[in-house]
Amino acid sequence: MANQPQDKRPHLILSQTSEPKDFTAHNTGGGSNAVIPDLPRNQHGTSLLAQLELIKPIAQQAMGLQQALGFESGLGLQIQFESQPDIELAFESLGNDTKHIELLSIKKDGDTTIANVFVPDGKLAHFENYITEYLAEKKNKNDDPIDHKNLLNTISAIRSAELRALWTDDIDVLPQNNEESFWWEVWLTNRGHREAVVADFRKLASAAGCTVSDARVDFPERTVVLMYGSEQQLSQSVRTLNCVAELRRAC
Repeated sequence: MANQPQDKRPHLILSQTSEPKDFTAHNTGGGSNAVIPDLPRNQHGTSLLAQLELIKPIAQQAMGLQQALGFESGLGLQIQFESQPDIELAFESLGNDTKHIELLSIKKDGDTTIANVFVPDGKLAHFENYITEYLAEKKNKNDDPIDHKNLLNTISAIRSAELRALWTDDIDVLPQNNEESFWWEVWLTNRGHREAVVADFRKLASAAGCTVSDARVDFPERTVVLMYGSEQQLSQSVRTLNCVAELRRAC
């Protein structure tokens, strides 16, 4: 096994296991005050519904893969919401504690923003309902709009997870050769079942032919582990990466 990298990051101390540290959210570079566009409702809503339909069979396949690996922390698919150019997504509206839908991470990609969201098995209908109410221009009994317009008009695309959208480090430190192995920082969500999440990630990493170090760092909302492998290897397991919030290069 390759030598583990020396710790050069002040927010990680990898010499011990499960040492509690204060958690600081990754800076997304947001803050845009751009006006939310007023999109053609029927065309935009119909397009978003069609994109969700394309995700449904992928979600079913992902469930089968996760069940085969014996996941214990929950089944589900990570999906990605891409913003309109130069428009900030209404991030706070993407998560839903009641349905256990979790906003995992946010990253800038040129003039757009990508939000990575974990959607449990059977909960894609939550977003489908949002779009249906948007198309119907739903209002409450006081005739106030409750059509999710301020969220949906910021979204340009919805798709299943792509590995590079989870990469929140400088893109220049990701090897150009996707077969090159290196040490990754893998930031895992907790879901109230930290040990089960870590165990599930070890299962999927092993299935991909990657190696996970015994060292880890626990934050209140995240667990950070080190993994050795290539982008190509990890990409083969992208539909089982439902517990990964961020990927960075270990230094």
